[in-house]
Amino acid sequence: MYVDYLVVGMVYFGLSLSGGNFSADPFLYMTLTGLVEIPSNTIIIPFVARFGRRSLTVLFYLLSGVLLLTLPFIPARIGWLIVTLALVGKMTITSVFNIIFLYASDLFPTEVRTRGMGTSLMMSRVGSMTSPFINDYLNQGDSRQIKLKVVSHHNSCKKWVQPSQ
Repeated sequence: MYVDYLVVGMVYFGLSLSGGNFSADPFLYMTLTGLVEIPSNTIIIPFVARFGRRSLTVLFYLLSGVLLLTLPFIPARIGWLIVTLALVGKMTITSVFNIIFLYASDLFPTEVRTRGMGTSLMMSRVGSMTSPFINDYLNQGDSRQIKLKVVSHHNSCKKWVQPSQ
């Protein structure tokens, strides 16, 4: 669970901090990311009730990873596609954040639930603290930014093979 929070925090805040890399206007990008979070925070509730947490976590991790890993291969002249894929990736990782919050609250026993949730959220903040360094590291050189989202695929595969609880 800690790795999930670490990865989600790293990806979520990494996308928030890299607005200047995806769009010519970072203010427009930040406005659009705020607008994208509204449906991802509200529409996820009926989806979780219908399909469950585990399958949606795997699906949204995979979708986020695929969308964000395709960004470096899109030509820079197609800026609208880059922004669209980054926003849909942000929407899916926001949904994962909400789902694992529910998942973690059920995973920890009642006696240690607050401690477990607190340390899980602390790991999310560790991921958010590392995202600027990863962003700066990946922006070095003359190639376009390649986000470190392979961990997203790793987590989705790990969730798929974990036994159900």
